[in-house]
This record gives sequence, C-alpha cells and structure tokens, in this order.
Amino acid sequence: MARLLSTAEVARRAGVTAKTVARWVDAGVLEALYTSGGHRRVSEEHLASFLETRRSLFSMGRQGQPSVVVVGTGRVTLARALGNAAMRLGGDVMVRVAATPFELGLAIGREAPGLVVLDELGFSGHVPELVGMIRREGPKGVRVVVLTDRPGAVWAPGASPDAVVPLSDPRAPSMALDVLRR
Repeated sequence: MARLLSTAEVARRAGVTAKTVARWVDAGVLEALYTSGGHRRVSEEHLASFLETRRSLFSMGRQGQPSVVVVGTGRVTLARALGNAAMRLGGDVMVRVAATPFELGLAIGREAPGLVVLDELGFSGHVPELVGMIRREGPKGVRVVVLTDRPGAVWAPGASPDAVVPLSDPRAPSMALDVLRR
C-alpha cells in the first residue's frame, strides 16, 4: 500500500503552503483521501504524478528551467492578474506569491527567482527596505519591479528597483513581467 502524506508533508515536498495543498485537493487538481477525522491524505504516487504534470505544464527556459517570478503582495486580485499575465507569456514563467515580507524572504531564498515584483500598496511601508534587502542579500542578477501609485518616488542609492510600474495602468501586470525579456 502506498504511503499517505499529510497536507503539511505534501506542502514541504511541493514548496508551497498547506493551505495551497488544501486548495488543490478541494479544487480536484490533486487527488486525496480523507481520514475519519476529515484530514486530507495524499499518496506518494499521486503527489509524484501531480508534481511531474505540473512541471511539464511550463515550457523550459534557459538551462532547462522555467523563469521564476516571486510576487510580494497581500492582494489576491493582483496576484491573479500577474499569474494570468505570466500564462499569456507562453507558459515559461512560474509565479510564486508571498503575502508577507517574511514569506517573501523565504520564497526568494528557496526559488532564486529571476524577477521579484513588489506591490507597494500591499506591502505599504516595507518596499524600500525590501528592495535594499534584495539588492544586498538576494540572488545575483535578480531584477526587482515595484508596482506603485507613486511612480516618482525617490529611492536610496543601491536600493532602487529595475523598474517602477504605475498600479493605475491596467497593463501593470504585463509591464512588470516584461522586465524578464530585457
């Protein structure tokens, strides 16, 4: 019999949160069993198949890897818009969303993204420090885009983003991801 994994174990293996795993199961994307106590359990075989299918949905970029974008926002609508914009790029972009500055740091460390998109409205007050932190401690060559309602903001030396995109522009998600092509 196949080993059954908890949502926490599935989350660790997939590099997502347990809540994301629960959403996958509830949406019917990932097959699971339920215990008598109502807890979800996923077989190792189903997880392996799911992860392989998920990886194959993205065409491979340079060095056989898809481009990874980490999005720092607490706003679901913006995260969805960026995900949709990534799909329109042809599927060679994987978007990871971080809802807090702490999650953002973890995602950047784990994913080594080519691009980090920061939502100034969603991370109000933290964006200048986050840009500086990414520049000092983030992966070499990572690009940073800030989505803001204050496009004329002045940035500290060594802590400026590669691009500033006005949130008021309906093309903001696509404009932010265009930085990957440069």
